[in-house]
Amino acid sequence: MLVALVSLAWILIRVLPKPARARYPCQRMAMNYVALYFTGSVLSTRFAPWHRWLAWLAADLRRVMGLALALAVSVLGYRAYAAQRLAEFRQTWSASLPIIVAESQAAVLGASPSLVSVGYDPTTAYGDSIPYDRGTNPAYDLVWRAVLQLNLGASENPLAELITSGDRVLIKINMVNGDTSSIPYTHPAVVRPLVDMAVLAGAKHIQIGDGGIYFTHTDEQFQRTGYDELVSRLGEMHPGVTIELVNFNESGRWRWVTLGSQSSFAGSGYTDADLGDSRGQPLADSAYYSTPDAHGLNPGGHPLGWYAMSTDVLEADVIINVPKLKVHPSMIMTGAIKNHVGSLTASTFGEDGWVGGPRIAHKRYPGEDAYFADDIFWRAILDANKIALFVDRTGALQPTQQREYLNVLDAILAAEQGHFDSSSILVYKLGAILAGQDPVAVDAVASRLMGYDFRAIPQIAKTDAEHAHPIGTNDPERIAIVGDDIDERFRHVFIYNPDWADKAASAGLPLSDFEPPTISSAQVQDSGANDRVTMLAVGADAGFVQYTSAGSFHL
Repeated sequence: MLVALVSLAWILIRVLPKPARARYPCQRMAMNYVALYFTGSVLSTRFAPWHRWLAWLAADLRRVMGLALALAVSVLGYRAYAAQRLAEFRQTWSASLPIIVAESQAAVLGASPSLVSVGYDPTTAYGDSIPYDRGTNPAYDLVWRAVLQLNLGASENPLAELITSGDRVLIKINMVNGDTSSIPYTHPAVVRPLVDMAVLAGAKHIQIGDGGIYFTHTDEQFQRTGYDELVSRLGEMHPGVTIELVNFNESGRWRWVTLGSQSSFAGSGYTDADLGDSRGQPLADSAYYSTPDAHGLNPGGHPLGWYAMSTDVLEADVIINVPKLKVHPSMIMTGAIKNHVGSLTASTFGEDGWVGGPRIAHKRYPGEDAYFADDIFWRAILDANKIALFVDRTGALQPTQQREYLNVLDAILAAEQGHFDSSSILVYKLGAILAGQDPVAVDAVASRLMGYDFRAIPQIAKTDAEHAHPIGTNDPERIAIVGDDIDERFRHVFIYNPDWADKAASAGLPLSDFEPPTISSAQVQDSGANDRVTMLAVGADAGFVQYTSAGSFHL
């Protein structure tokens, strides 16, 4: 009776909505079970008076039909509800929103995957004439393609879901010292298509900015690298949009932000006296942390959890973070995460010269560089990123993200061995642009392109420790890569910096496996209302299915 009950319910659920399914093997088997039950009931009448059999059969059928009907109504009702929820989800979902998964899947997936787009073209180059138009700038199309692959908009407006009409957009570049002989900075040829995308999406105020490590030299760096002329030309091309260069080191363009108990230093046991700058000097002794901002806020010589953040960062509706891929002498590599060091003003008290060191803790004081064992810098850089994402215009930390965010990593020409100037840098033509909304995921993928294991790089390996204000993930099972394959073309290992080269192997930095995962078989099976995708992969941490339905992207 139980088998007949389940079979009858299955037939009602599967066949009634779509009669053509009656020919499917599973439905035919269910009908056989039901027929067998009724046949057995009829045969049993040979051993019972006909009137007693009719009464028994009627009662039994009523029980079976009643239970089957109740089960069918419950399941069909749930299916209708689920279908409605799925329809609403497909109408509202975009690549900038978290992915909704069923509870049973969430336990496997862990959370919404972070999308990282890889654009690769070994023949590409930066344009050599300002304003780096599409026709004269080979990098233009590579940047466009990398951003488009994130599915934040159509090809004619790739950032439609990131930027709203009237938004204030900040494009955060990486200048370092503006040494044009070695190209260690974000090239303006990469920024040009991003400005065009912002204009197409409706931005009315676009800023391109950074705060160089030399307090007084940032404007000079803008001139040497051609950014000042680019912005001037773009202003003429888009008279209805305010496009400007902003120097984060200008007096009055910053405010103090304190994270208090929400700082990544909270609970670590570190004190103000433990924090050292990039030169190994104690932060607590610097006048940097004893200067009030325009609102009268003053750390009073206590650097722990205090940051002099650019007001241009805090006032932005959208931040497009555009770092340069480089080897770093103390932080191993520098990319999207570290780029917000330049969002902190180089000096709070207007001193000339190189004063960028005190603006953020790099190492423990006293002591030597920790390199792979550094437990200070990743906390400070996580705080800087939390401010860029979660602190509002008034300088207050909020529980939710305050602005839209995108990372576009310039790796067309990358820097090996060092990051600062032509005396320490070897330029390597990688020919790549990475894009994604998760800076940790972008840097984790970028480290693979360098031939480095991200698990040995503190600011990537440890920045997912924050749960209240997370900035991203380094979990390979939660990173989905779209665009060009990371395959045998990326076997070059970036030359190490001499300061930590002898420690790299013991720290686990070199990659031992350059073979990408392979899909040995894959098939799509039409199961009526649902499609089933089956894949056998070797060497994979996780599998993702991407598809487009009715013009909408799904992952």
